Parts: sequence; C-alpha cells; structure tokens
Amino acid sequence: MRYHRQNEISRKAKQQYFANNVPCWICELPIPDSIVSSRHPLFGTIDHMIAKSAGGTDALTNRAPAHRCCNAIKASQEVTPALRYKCFHAAMTAFSKL
Repeated sequence: MRYHRQNEISRKAKQQYFANNVPCWICELPIPDSIVSSRHPLFGTIDHMIAKSAGGTDALTNRAPAHRCCNAIKASQEVTPALRYKCFHAAMTAFSKL
C-alpha cells in the first residue's frame, strides 16, 4: 500500500511541475509534452537541485523539472557552466532525433 501512495504523490507532483510548460532547469530547453516513455532522454523528471547526497532536502524549493538525460549527466554534481553545456548538447542531440 505504501508504494501505491508514494507513486500517487509522485504522479501529482509531476503534474504540478509540468503543468506550466517550464523548461529543464539545467539546459533551459523545453520539456516536450509528447514524450511518454520514461526511457527517452527528453522525458521530464523531477531533479533535486542540491543532491540529497550533498545535503539537499526533499523540499519543493529544492526540486525542479529536468530532462532525463540532463538529470543523469548532472547526477550529484553541482551545476556549472561546463555541465550546463554538456547537458544542452545532449538534449539538442536528442531533439534532433525526434
């Protein structure tokens, strides 16, 4: 039962984050609504801006929408201009294959 409740909370949180067509907070490119496969690199995820492993919390103020590829590249690192560029390049490559 707990898994179902966690899943429901996650689904509601994602709807709230992606309702306003906000861009990925890392690469600043749009997150397409048409991507439904969670394996697609442009799929919208909710990222911890400060990783929990680096002392970040689960507070809403520490979460932001991100592409799956950007979230994976960032992992637990701090976002730097070089990391933003790497994520931007990965997302643009994925967009070119749509």
